[in-house]
Amino acid sequence: MPVPWFHALDLLISVIDLTRGGRSRAAAATQEAAGRNEAPDRDAWQMERERMDLERERMAVERQRAERALKLELLRQAGDREIGRLRLTAGIAVTGLIGSLLFWAQLVAAAFTAIGTRLLLGSAWLLLVVALAFSLMGQARIAAALAGMDDTSTAGGITAGTAGRLAPWLVIGGLTLFGMAALAA
Repeated sequence: MPVPWFHALDLLISVIDLTRGGRSRAAAATQEAAGRNEAPDRDAWQMERERMDLERERMAVERQRAERALKLELLRQAGDREIGRLRLTAGIAVTGLIGSLLFWAQLVAAAFTAIGTRLLLGSAWLLLVVALAFSLMGQARIAAALAGMDDTSTAGGITAGTAGRLAPWLVIGGLTLFGMAALAA
């Protein structure tokens, strides 16, 4: 029976490797194969990490865009509310002006109007006309602020100014004078 020299030689080399504290060729071959498989895994992990970083950056940009859009929408709504308030003020001023003109027509028809009543009615007209003008000026200012709105805009920049704040008070004053003229007549 022939002796399997190659198997015996391989067994002898494996025993020598084990006694030296090293690895056997089989273990070395297994480790080498694992190293070859580890490199693609490392590449896959690196690609996945890069994809996740890119996704995080995209989500951050999207969040910033949404926050900017929300801020601009809230500023636009504030401007629309202010314009609505000024339109209401202008409508009341016009209605008061028309009412006082109709009352004036009745006073002229009566032919016995006192100078005080005429002065009160004239002052009421003046205040209502100025209130209407201030209201329109405030609306124009807000419309210009809304048209020039950008990321740096604040709620303080979208105001009607002094004219818009005075308009309701002028309407109240004009209607008060009109009421006093009606009572004096």
